[in-house]
Amino acid sequence: MTAPATAFRKWLIQQLQRTRWVRLNEPAEVTAQRLGVTTAVLLKARAAHAQDVERGELGYRIMAENITYTIEVPEAVHVEWMRRCSLMRVESSAALRTLIHHFLLSREVPDPVGWKVHGHRYRIARPRGGDWPWRIRPEISRGAAAALKIRAERYRTTATALVRSQVIKLLEEPNYKMPRVVTPEQMHVIAEKYWLGKR
Repeated sequence: MTAPATAFRKWLIQQLQRTRWVRLNEPAEVTAQRLGVTTAVLLKARAAHAQDVERGELGYRIMAENITYTIEVPEAVHVEWMRRCSLMRVESSAALRTLIHHFLLSREVPDPVGWKVHGHRYRIARPRGGDWPWRIRPEISRGAAAALKIRAERYRTTATALVRSQVIKLLEEPNYKMPRVVTPEQMHVIAEKYWLGKR
């Protein structure tokens, strides 16, 4: 690459890293195609943006890069989930956030089963016109949320099904050892830092 081309590439990355395009919850190749740039350039811009966030150089708090992910669970499952979290001395939302993070780092391909725990099938019978009160609501990074979506699409399932599999995994394994709990800020800001599944 010539010196002018290298300088232009560097300038382009600097321009992109402070735009909304680096924060979109979609595959990098899709965004790059929309912008007319290479995927490599966009990934560099996303990485630079993530570093800016970590250093607090964008004029807003890291909290702005997090979202609250909500999953509704059957009442009986929620009761058992809370009991297990209490035994492990881990707060409910922190437990699920940790499971999501480590799942996304792994190459696990869970079966897309419904709410089946210990051989029993459960369902959510939402009251007409009312909200379902049994929820787990961890705060996760936007990168993790995007990674869930991409991985689900590649395996023709849903992000909810992937998260549900992690709740069930903990409940099904009596001796499950919880990994080290992570905070939202310890999660990756960009989806590509996680394993997104086979194309």
